[in-house]
Amino acid sequence: MENKRARKNIPKKDQLLIWMRDNWHCRYCSAPVFFPPFLKLLNKINPNHLYYHPNGKEGEILELFQWGWATIDHINPVTLGGKNIFSNYVTSCWKCNLMYKNKPVGIGKPEPHSRIESKWDGFCGAYLHVLKLMGKKRDEWAKILENSYV
Repeated sequence: MENKRARKNIPKKDQLLIWMRDNWHCRYCSAPVFFPPFLKLLNKINPNHLYYHPNGKEGEILELFQWGWATIDHINPVTLGGKNIFSNYVTSCWKCNLMYKNKPVGIGKPEPHSRIESKWDGFCGAYLHVLKLMGKKRDEWAKILENSYV
């Protein structure tokens, strides 16, 4: 019988905690990742510079950002019995997330690397400053950052 477990959206606060836990690096390829709301904000400031596209569409977003924005991956895919729990989540760049899709670890997907020590923050620290400089209202991400960011 096919596993039809429901795939849940990961709450924004949990996404941020995972990205922070993993120190803003892809746990598969070790590349630094970017905070997607910051890229979206940059795109509002400079709309013709291709900083953001909601689907990372080629030609509509710079390659650097197209493959490098932060996502969350299930180490063990839900479709293969993986659970929606923190220990089954890792930070993944968009490129690795697409490449490994629903593959199990060891069969097409590598074991996640250890956390990389770095001062990189994916631009989440700049997000609050840019919102303020633009005179924008605090959005949901800003409220979460203010309560979570160390």
